[in-house]
Amino acid sequence: MKFNKLKLLLLFIVLPVVGCNQKITHYVEFKKIATNLYETTVSDYDYDYLLSQRYTNIDFLNGGCSAIRKGNYVGRNFDFVYGDIGVIIVKTPHTKDRFATVAVTSGLFWLTTDAIENRKISDDKLKILPLCVLDGINENGVMIEINCVNAADFGGKTTSTNSGAPELSQSVVVRYLLDKSTSADHAISLLRSKDIVSKLEMDVMGLTSKGFEVHFLISDANKSYVVELNNSKPDKERMVVLEYQKEAIMTNFYLHASDIKNDVFPDHSLGVERYKKLDLNKDSVVSLQTCKDIMQSIKYTNSNRLDGEYTPGLGLTCYSDHPTFDENPICYGNYKQHIPEIEASMKIEGAYTTKFLKGEVKDNPNMYWCTCFTSCYDLQNLSFDIAIYEKYDHYYHFSLK
Repeated sequence: MKFNKLKLLLLFIVLPVVGCNQKITHYVEFKKIATNLYETTVSDYDYDYLLSQRYTNIDFLNGGCSAIRKGNYVGRNFDFVYGDIGVIIVKTPHTKDRFATVAVTSGLFWLTTDAIENRKISDDKLKILPLCVLDGINENGVMIEINCVNAADFGGKTTSTNSGAPELSQSVVVRYLLDKSTSADHAISLLRSKDIVSKLEMDVMGLTSKGFEVHFLISDANKSYVVELNNSKPDKERMVVLEYQKEAIMTNFYLHASDIKNDVFPDHSLGVERYKKLDLNKDSVVSLQTCKDIMQSIKYTNSNRLDGEYTPGLGLTCYSDHPTFDENPICYGNYKQHIPEIEASMKIEGAYTTKFLKGEVKDNPNMYWCTCFTSCYDLQNLSFDIAIYEKYDHYYHFSLK
């Protein structure tokens, strides 16, 4: 299989959710901020699991994204298929049951700019929009984001973390914790009180995988946690919590099962090069601007290799567990032998993506990738700045203050 066909399989998450069947009374208006960027405020929503699983992109075969917390700042890149896909800022007000939040969602193929601007989105799909958030912050300064990980080395998709407790789908964790958490410590307590599950299966373009999941970076002013789920452990030990102070990095491999200093990683690891680049330069993050700078340095169309050569995507697209790739696996352990093949493919991709980012083409028939958004959070000021589709000359500011 040629490498450019591998890219067709590299679809990220977004998002299965869980909950009840309360009646929804109204939905949503979009304010256009810029091309592909919109803002909406939603005050009335529930956690409709059955409805959401119908319209979200579940159990993708591969994926990426990067995050770093350093001091008062958290930066994250969302790498995904580009095209006519909206990036939505979702605001929710303070109510008796929920804290005020501002969050980001994207990657929903039905959430196109045409559908948004011409009111072509069904009520059913709009109902799940507040749930499909990838990162955000609440009025208490609790910031949460998710990245994709491959569960193939760890017992596959999570079946249970706390049998007998109320179930919570892992992909609604961001929304749930933003709504309910008073601190990072409180967020961990809330997760421990639930049975975190990932039940849904999906066939993508005729192919299935052993199951991608997500892990979580949870931060407040005082500390950060990374939460990972390991289905190979006994039931009540499957939620693994790693505690950090004001410094943490998370890409797309299981931190709890890696020995980073000795270069030992699980077989199905992704984003090792991006992790190393963030770690190498983490002390440069001393302001919101330097947070933006470090995230721009690992944008998808930039190099993911430490030597700085132009090989966009390397380290992101380094493994697929589907049998199709048995004869030509590109994984952390052996990707170097495939560098000429990868670079040839990436030159073709890079040329097309450059045209897209310049506005010279609008479609994306080969499902190429870029960094669809970069969000950089100021925990103290309850705010973030966001850049869209690698247009780093302009960030847009959103705040709860």
